[in-house]
Amino acid sequence: MITATERPWNSATSLYIARRVQAFAATRTEPLKVLDMGFGAATITELLHGYGYDQYGYDISVNKGVVYPVISRLYPDDYEDRFRQSPDERTIPFADNQFDVIYANQVFEHVRFIDRMFAECARVLRPRGILITLFPFATVPIEFHLKIPFAHWVPPGNMRVNYLRPYFALGLRPKDAGKSAYETAVSWEKYMRKDTYYRLMNEVAMLAEYYFESWEVDTAGYIQARRDMSALSTRFSHKVLRTLLERTPQKFLNYVITHFFGATLVMQNPRK
Repeated sequence: MITATERPWNSATSLYIARRVQAFAATRTEPLKVLDMGFGAATITELLHGYGYDQYGYDISVNKGVVYPVISRLYPDDYEDRFRQSPDERTIPFADNQFDVIYANQVFEHVRFIDRMFAECARVLRPRGILITLFPFATVPIEFHLKIPFAHWVPPGNMRVNYLRPYFALGLRPKDAGKSAYETAVSWEKYMRKDTYYRLMNEVAMLAEYYFESWEVDTAGYIQARRDMSALSTRFSHKVLRTLLERTPQKFLNYVITHFFGATLVMQNPRK
């Protein structure tokens, strides 16, 4: 198993994905062809480089021609073909049956057409392929990006702006540079309304069952990665976290993390 000290992992999520991909690679005889969905700054792509995977990426973007330093350094000759961007939110810009693994780290809460995206993942995966995805459900009590309690539960528009504004006015959350508390609240409300789409467990489970032959909630695997990462830290808060993770009953811990912090799902064998 990949250790927490093997690479400078930036998070337990990255370590978990690396372990899960490695475990799948052990079942195959050929090098894996892997797609980083929502690659962003390509942090995980860089961390997985050197393990022998044939790496690709896809992200939604309207900024054509943008060169990402990490990608251009790792793949100087063909990075534009490997790492593709598209403003089309309904289509992954790769041909059918291309990949053994797709991983998506904190991506699906930003996917507007989630049914269509599940179908696309199934389409571009090979018959025995897997989809690894980590993202928060609608049941998380603290909004994932703003770090403000219940912000995504408040109806959009003026009501949510008025709910967010005191957090910025009182300094509980930082204001955007050069903006007032009200302007910051308006900006974040727009972001939440246009770029975040929280779902419930039953909707995701329905889609997983429809587009894949098997699927599982692998919160235990993520928690183990979290334990291993916290063991490296000398910070008091991390020691407390490690103690909680070790002493809380596993079944209860799995439930709480999945529904109130973030889900870890693995789907295998796409239905064609």
